[in-house]
Amino acid sequence: MIRYTMQRIVLIVLTLFIVLTINFFLLRLMSGTPFDNPKITPAQQEMMKNKYGLNDPAFVQYLRYIKGVVRGDLGASFKLQDQPVTKLIKGKLPHTVKIGTIALIVGVIVGIFLGALAAIYKKLCTGSLGNHIRGYWCFHTRFCTCSIFTVFLMC
Repeated sequence: MIRYTMQRIVLIVLTLFIVLTINFFLLRLMSGTPFDNPKITPAQQEMMKNKYGLNDPAFVQYLRYIKGVVRGDLGASFKLQDQPVTKLIKGKLPHTVKIGTIALIVGVIVGIFLGALAAIYKKLCTGSLGNHIRGYWCFHTRFCTCSIFTVFLMC
């Protein structure tokens, strides 16, 4: 059991590393910079690029990014006046957990209800059509629940 758990942990770390790497380099492929604004002079743009290290080679930026992620430092927000991204995420995390918990509870209740119906009415819910309807319903319920509660929490 410990060996299996260790294998899963290694796979989680590897997957996270791959996702972070792909994310970083895809963002690097995007045209422009966060400072492409006609109101900002080229000298100011250059100063901002130096401040955030965007003039460094991609590999140096990547290593800095990975080191920051490992330490839990996601850098400063370009948009929200140098606020730490980690602080911004921590501020929104309770709402995200609420929404996810509510969606999970609603999904489990609907899933149990549909499972009970499928067990009672075996002939009506057999085959792929019944499975597709149940799968769609469970997904749709979670999606709608998350959307609705997001709107309510943001108001």
